[in-house]
Amino acid sequence: MLHIAKLNLSQPELYNYLKNGNTKSVPGIDDVKAFKELRFALSIVGFGQTQQLEIFSVIAFILHLGNIVIGQDEKNNQKSAVKITKGIPPLQ
Repeated sequence: MLHIAKLNLSQPELYNYLKNGNTKSVPGIDDVKAFKELRFALSIVGFGQTQQLEIFSVIAFILHLGNIVIGQDEKNNQKSAVKITKGIPPLQ
């Protein structure tokens, strides 16, 4: 069983890389069905459940990485600061 919950993902609109599309779904596309088809296709080409979870972990990491902003912190007058978008569960 693939444990997607381990990826610590949240709602799509909380991720900078996803929210610019201004839609959570596309009419006529069943995301659950498409995800099942993707997982089936990955298994056909030889990716086991562990490898699939590793692939999805990399994608989740990229989504989390997209919420990190590096710039000047005007409040504390620091040259560089890292800000992470609020509302995203922390990576484990």
